[in-house]
Amino acid sequence: MVCKATVMLMRWIMLIFMLLISACASVPPATTPAVSPEIVWQVRKSRLATYTSWELSGRLAIKGTRDSWSAAIHWTQNNKAFDIHLMNHFGQTVAQLSGHPGRVTLQTSEESVTSKDVGTLLQQHFGWGLPVQGMRYWVLGLPDHHRVKEMELDQEGRLKSLAQLGWRIKFERYRRFGEVEIPGRLLLEYPSLNVRLVIDHWQLDDDSASVVPGPGSALHALHIDDKHYNN
Repeated sequence: MVCKATVMLMRWIMLIFMLLISACASVPPATTPAVSPEIVWQVRKSRLATYTSWELSGRLAIKGTRDSWSAAIHWTQNNKAFDIHLMNHFGQTVAQLSGHPGRVTLQTSEESVTSKDVGTLLQQHFGWGLPVQGMRYWVLGLPDHHRVKEMELDQEGRLKSLAQLGWRIKFERYRRFGEVEIPGRLLLEYPSLNVRLVIDHWQLDDDSASVVPGPGSALHALHIDDKHYNN
């Protein structure tokens, strides 16, 4: 009698055990909630803001209503001071911009001119201006400290577009330079003027972050026509 009762008890225990296993198997695994792009952006912004000294090399294409202009560019930024070389197809510097907010010097083969505003200086000599103070931040994928009119993030918490200082900036492509993702190509739009910057090489502070340059990159300027510019 005892043995029969023991057998029945064991059967009941096994049945309950099997039911518990089945119930556990039917419970879906817990999923980690996705981090919002805004949260990722705040982390990215804080990290990128630490890079106050850097160098970049790339290609610059400027298109106005009538003319197009292109050059290779080498930009060195040291806190607020900058030194920008614009080079021709042969790697020769055709213009050098150096200075800091409030004082900038344009050096060419013909003259050296100093002004308070880099945009005005470029406009007087080349017929177009660049927002150098804003670009200092935009090339890193950051907004300038001035008021942002519009800002859009992508799904990965990176700047997708930005409206600031009268310009609309489109971050067309990001590339990984070392341990960080930084814009590899930007389009700057201003009334009657489009500026495209392709960045081939970065050096952030004391760390070198680069990608292998493709044909026609680095110190080689490109002839820009409508077909190439819109690609």
